Amino acid sequence: MSETPQYTLIQAMSACLAVCQRTVAEVRALARVPGPRGEAGATGAQGAEGPRGLTGEIGPRGERGLPGADAHPWRHRRSYEPARIYEAGDVVAHDGGSWLALQDDPGALPGSGWAQLTVRGQRGKPGDRGPPGPEGRGIADVGISESGDELIIRFTDGVQRSIPWVTR
Repeated sequence: MSETPQYTLIQAMSACLAVCQRTVAEVRALARVPGPRGEAGATGAQGAEGPRGLTGEIGPRGERGLPGADAHPWRHRRSYEPARIYEAGDVVAHDGGSWLALQDDPGALPGSGWAQLTVRGQRGKPGDRGPPGPEGRGIADVGISESGDELIIRFTDGVQRSIPWVTR
């Protein structure tokens, strides 16, 4: 006959508690492992628009600042001329665009003393064909007078001209 192990009640309960603790730890670990992703559900209906919130209070007005320096107006100087001396704020036209002098005596254009304001635009698409113009005047007939001393030209608009022959 085999011998049966002898445990005290405390030892048996300790063994059971250890097994239970280990089981709980394993179940918790499995609960944290995500399973395979399920299929997407149907799209739900859009909910009703919520109520508009209250308008907040207007905050206090800030203090007025000190007056600024007078602005330096831009001056258009027409086409760029390399020999001319320019000042800050001068604007010139050059190569289909416009340029602003950033400082007095800004140097050659283009250069670091200049800022380009505009560039030449691209050529546009051709427009639609216009309506036909009035019919032009043409020569309907050319002949010589009965006397033979004039060239007679009759135009398509009904006008007739005679050019005398000059003989010497």
